[in-house]
Amino acid sequence: MNPIAKEKIYDELRRYHVEAFPDALSSDRMKDLSSQFGVIEEKVIGMLLSLVNGKAGFLDDSKELTDFRDKVANPAGREAKEEGNLAVFISKVNHLLEMLVMAKDANFQLRKVRIKKTA
Repeated sequence: MNPIAKEKIYDELRRYHVEAFPDALSSDRMKDLSSQFGVIEEKVIGMLLSLVNGKAGFLDDSKELTDFRDKVANPAGREAKEEGNLAVFISKVNHLLEMLVMAKDANFQLRKVRIKKTA
């Protein structure tokens, strides 16, 4: 396992969590998008943590992230008050995509299963 790549992933996860959504989202549609994004975000971050710890293999969720980014970038009936929230969504999706590229390039391996020895 590459400890430098592992630390880079952890550092990017720390940076990712520093940028947070506003406490009050601008509309009900933004709240709905936030709940949808929360599911995707949890899935990707969980995979990254499992990957770095050697407990799971790499799963490429970039298609799901890019589909969500496209959905957010061109919403029907966009309102001016939603612009800030949409920018945060796009920024967070792009950051997750960058982390997925880093994790894929690092080529983390699964931990070897230790067999319990009988006494």
